[in-house]
Amino acid sequence: MMRILIAAAVALLIFLVGSVAVVMYMTLSLRDQASQTATQVMSRADRLLTHAREAMEPLAPHAGRPCTTELQRQLEHQRLRSSYIQGIHLYQGNRVYCSSTLETFPLADPFIPGAREQLYLLPEIPPQPETPVLLYALGRREAGVMATLSTAPLVRHMTWHEGIAGLQTGTRALLPDNRVMRLPSAWGGVTWWYSGLFDYSVFTREFNRSEIAQLWQTGKWWFVLTGLLALTGGWLCQRSLLAPPVFPVRLREAIRKGEIVPYYQPVVDARTGAVYGAEVLARWASGGRVVAGPDVFIPLAEANGLMAPLTRALLARVLSDIEPLAFRLPAGFHLGVNLSVAGDDARELEWDLIKLQARFGRRIQIVVEVTESAPVAPASWIAGMLQRLRLEGLRVALDDFGTGYANLAHLVRLPLDFLKMDRVFTRTLQDEGSETALVDSIIDIAGKLGLTVIAEGVETPYQAGYLLAKGVNLQQGHRWLHSLSSREFARYLIRTEFSHQWNMTEIISD
Repeated sequence: MMRILIAAAVALLIFLVGSVAVVMYMTLSLRDQASQTATQVMSRADRLLTHAREAMEPLAPHAGRPCTTELQRQLEHQRLRSSYIQGIHLYQGNRVYCSSTLETFPLADPFIPGAREQLYLLPEIPPQPETPVLLYALGRREAGVMATLSTAPLVRHMTWHEGIAGLQTGTRALLPDNRVMRLPSAWGGVTWWYSGLFDYSVFTREFNRSEIAQLWQTGKWWFVLTGLLALTGGWLCQRSLLAPPVFPVRLREAIRKGEIVPYYQPVVDARTGAVYGAEVLARWASGGRVVAGPDVFIPLAEANGLMAPLTRALLARVLSDIEPLAFRLPAGFHLGVNLSVAGDDARELEWDLIKLQARFGRRIQIVVEVTESAPVAPASWIAGMLQRLRLEGLRVALDDFGTGYANLAHLVRLPLDFLKMDRVFTRTLQDEGSETALVDSIIDIAGKLGLTVIAEGVETPYQAGYLLAKGVNLQQGHRWLHSLSSREFARYLIRTEFSHQWNMTEIISD
């Protein structure tokens, strides 16, 4: 229960940290989007007003002069400098008296010409009713020139998917729907951006909804991803807590408590499907379940001098598992035991192996499997030890042939009885078009040296059939059956006492 609570706490912590990171990212993203939108509106407004100023400045000296046909022509000529200038007008007092539109009209409040440069937002002007305009004036209070500008190029940039922007000058604001409104006395949630060229500002405001809803709408997939990462982190934490810590002290304790247990990988005579023997495989089991395979703890045991006690404990479990079943086993039952030790450790185990063979007698044949993953010098004391074991009735197999340090000289000089062909070569037999030269060569060499070949990793009927046709009768792999616990192995032997055919369904469903 405590492990589950710790895993849940880790998952929650990951989710909270991830959520905070998502919120910060989305907040910065929203600010960046608002800044980009404000920059676009401000850039368009500055460009529009700059064009208007350039168009009006040549006409400023004519303010207050009589409106002639030639002057109107000049007004129209300057208006054409920009497609967004709706009209250029000369005003005097509170009235436009000369215009590129050829119309005159009064100037209603709030437009009261005064300063040298003024900017106004108007809901409409008489020549263009119900059409908002941006009015830009240059001149004195008595007379001057002004331009009415279309707001269309501004409003088209005033929205983004999480908010709106607007342009403000004086007491009025231009909104994204092209409406002009008076600014409220208090306006919360608004960010202001001020132009450095003209008398206006741009404001941005996010949509009016709760922050949680807004963040979820914007970053929901980030939150989903954070949740998945949290679940994965919690699961990995639970797995690591349930698995025993892989370090020497814990491994030594596991050996002492009998947590290193044997599993049995059957060896089958492919001609009949009958059991010929089994290879002993080490597993680390705790709490009734396998928590680690040999690839995890064997290297650790080798590096810390624990292989001898581990192998000795494993042999003791093998004896207690197999001895009660001996009467059910066929005569000469092949029981393979891996020897992955060197130096004094190997010398310690030599006598244990001899005693195990003596306990089993002739009904069970112990086969010492020397792994090829470590170098074995044929002239060394290890070769001598293997020879002594053979004299005591044990047999010797070279395991994982073709993947390690062994060479052909080992096959000649080592006292071998079996050659175990590694699954790497078995996998090359996929179909009738597969390259078989390596497999055929290994089989031929073993045959000429008088060695019996055992094929590992047989997975498919084609592999089993091809090897059988080449005289490789002894096979291991899921084509026949996976490795079995001692209980499963005993159940198998009981159910096949009168029939040597494999029945995987009955074994697993029990």
